[in-house]
Amino acid sequence: MPRIAPSGHCTACERGYSRHYVGLRRSTEFQATPSWLTADDHAAMRALYDEAARLTRETERAYHVDHVVPLKSKCPITRQRNACGLHVPANLQVITGTENVAKNCWFDDWAE
Repeated sequence: MPRIAPSGHCTACERGYSRHYVGLRRSTEFQATPSWLTADDHAAMRALYDEAARLTRETERAYHVDHVVPLKSKCPITRQRNACGLHVPANLQVITGTENVAKNCWFDDWAE
């Protein structure tokens, strides 16, 4: 029988919701979550956080949900802001923690 959290959800579901809302809270600080997101968009983002958690459990390697275009990014040379991404499903990807840390907040719009 699954363990039940105080919210009434099973604890595994609660962790997924928690990860999703931590991401929302973080992005809200940067005002990067648009008000026009639908319930389906929020569900898609929650699914990405759940996928990262599943991969972390199954592979014993840390997986993160990364913003393709960072919420805030500065060019390391000029120190000027060069990107401002949104917290939306199309701007999220699941990558390893190592890749995410190496990427940092860098966005090279001339890549590829």
